Amino acid sequence: MSRAKIPNGVWTRNVPVNWQKDGVGRTAISKNVLADSRLRECWFVFEGDVTVVILAEELRRVVVGGPEYDGSKWGPFNIDPNQRTVDGRRSYRPDASFGLARSSRGRSI
Repeated sequence: MSRAKIPNGVWTRNVPVNWQKDGVGRTAISKNVLADSRLRECWFVFEGDVTVVILAEELRRVVVGGPEYDGSKWGPFNIDPNQRTVDGRRSYRPDASFGLARSSRGRSI
């Protein structure tokens, strides 16, 4: 189990503006976090009050086996909230495994 904070199965990553271009964020995730049995959802918080929520099983499907960073992280990979893709691959199903959530600042998408 990783030492990451995963309250109620949710891991959160801020995607700073300098990691974004044209609304697409570039990020990575620790291999230990993604493998953690507590993880159910990954929340990627973008500037502009957009939070992308991806089920852990979907993120694993898309990024595991892809590019690695420093041997300890999967990525970098792109998240496009408008196209609903991770690294250019469709990453949602009708059961809402990829969605946009209301941010803590109250703006919904």
